Amino acid sequence: MNIKEDYKREIGDIISIWAKAKLFYNDSLYLSNPKSDKESAMISKNRVLNEIRYSLWVLTVLELCKLFDDNNNQCFNLFKFIRKIKQDRNKLIFKDKITSITINDWENKLQNNQTFNTIGKLKDLRDKYYAHSDRKPELLPEELTPNINSIEELLRIGQEIIYEFQGTVFDIDQDFETPILAGQILDDLTELAEYRDKYK
Repeated sequence: MNIKEDYKREIGDIISIWAKAKLFYNDSLYLSNPKSDKESAMISKNRVLNEIRYSLWVLTVLELCKLFDDNNNQCFNLFKFIRKIKQDRNKLIFKDKITSITINDWENKLQNNQTFNTIGKLKDLRDKYYAHSDRKPELLPEELTPNINSIEELLRIGQEIIYEFQGTVFDIDQDFETPILAGQILDDLTELAEYRDKYK
């Protein structure tokens, strides 16, 4: 595999992780803030829907940690990807397209205080609540959970880095549209309940 194909595969894996994180986040957010009182009532009294909402949030945290946890256990994190570009830059056929200014901009976005704090909270949630249950953490999950703006900012930063890399290196205008499926699922459940009531 040549170096360009290697980068194409790697950015493809990063995009896949980003898209899953965004999809899980969108649906988790929708189930936490449904669009109607009817949906809200349905979710509040349905244990399975509450478990789905919680599971989607946990999956969001796990996928974001894959992208933003700067450690060697995460194969496709953005920090490692940028370091690889820096290391390979002089031998890359696209070295003139990815400048040191671009790389510095990406690093600054990933290392600013707000981003750093959000990543730290996500890692704590993963390590102390979602991936391990053998420790007694000092803070409750609610105290560790980043706010919506912080999560959306993290997703935006990932999207910008991916978009810029894809557009500059591969001349691909990456589509980042991710559907919100939870609303459709609630509609389908409502239809199913009405059908069952009609034919009891």
